[in-house]
Amino acid sequence: MITPSQKETTAPRPKGLALEETRALAKDLGEPAYRGDQLFGWLHKTGVQSYDEATNLPKRFRAKLEALGPPTTLALVEFSEAPDGSGKFLFRTESGELVESALIPGEGRATLCVSTQVGCPLDCAFCATGKMGFRANLDAGEILDQYLMASRRLDVPITNVVYMGMGEPLLNYDATVRSLRLLLDERAIGLGRKRVTVSTAGVPPAIDRLADEGVRVKLAISVHSPFEDVRSRIAPVNRKYSLADTLAAAERYARATDTRVTLEYAAIANINDRDEDARALAKIAGRFPSKVNVIPLNPVPELDEALVPSPPERVERFVELLRAKNVDAFVRKTVGREVEAACGQLTTTHNTRHL
Repeated sequence: MITPSQKETTAPRPKGLALEETRALAKDLGEPAYRGDQLFGWLHKTGVQSYDEATNLPKRFRAKLEALGPPTTLALVEFSEAPDGSGKFLFRTESGELVESALIPGEGRATLCVSTQVGCPLDCAFCATGKMGFRANLDAGEILDQYLMASRRLDVPITNVVYMGMGEPLLNYDATVRSLRLLLDERAIGLGRKRVTVSTAGVPPAIDRLADEGVRVKLAISVHSPFEDVRSRIAPVNRKYSLADTLAAAERYARATDTRVTLEYAAIANINDRDEDARALAKIAGRFPSKVNVIPLNPVPELDEALVPSPPERVERFVELLRAKNVDAFVRKTVGREVEAACGQLTTTHNTRHL
């Protein structure tokens, strides 16, 4: 049996464990399995910051849990709020890494863009996170704690979660899926599957795996160009996983899960905003249930000088061409630029001066 005085243990941290695993942990610590059910709720529904808050757990059990580490995996460093009510959370992991989550407000609701990695290995040309390089994968507890800790900070509920923060979620597959299951589990956080989106630059083998997981969350694909050569220039992942293969996997996902796929499209002047781009994108969108989100390019330090945001009138023309082909197309409103929380702007390098 593990005692509080032990300095080291092979037992896992309970945050991020499935219910069955939490029951097994309780038994390993000398407690009945039902204590695992109680612990599971405290961690993943209530989001306790201290085991002392878990008032129906015996003190002996709480002491054993403390020996495994605190119930939270992240520390909130700061919250930066923009004039439009959007904002950005900066967290520190126990290993000292910094990670950000972006908040998008709504009417009596909020969307949180969570990170799955510290940095990102994909190096998309217009994304600040890629300039950091890849530093670490987050575990399921760290992904969930972004939601739980942000929820404590806000006056409105976080009703939607998008895996569109720092990193490529499908390159941290196991932790992403584990956290998805807990987000959807009514005994944990309990969000509806239509309120959870996984956004990917395109990893076809992982998209196919996700289709078989049974989580049936929404899927967003970062397309950014309907042409392979242009996409390879601005999204280097295309050199390994072609757009054709990514779209084929997206179509399989849409059919297998009966969901509509979102095609994300950052509008870049004279590179992917031409009429022929819109017409080619419309053909892609017509292959399977989908919609298109056109995203104004956001300013990013060290951005390639050739990458300039499409002017508003060009974006409007682009969307009109899509709609003329019966594509559901929308211009996604940019929020959070003032605190560098907009799409493509997440990076922790500029935040270190606050620490």
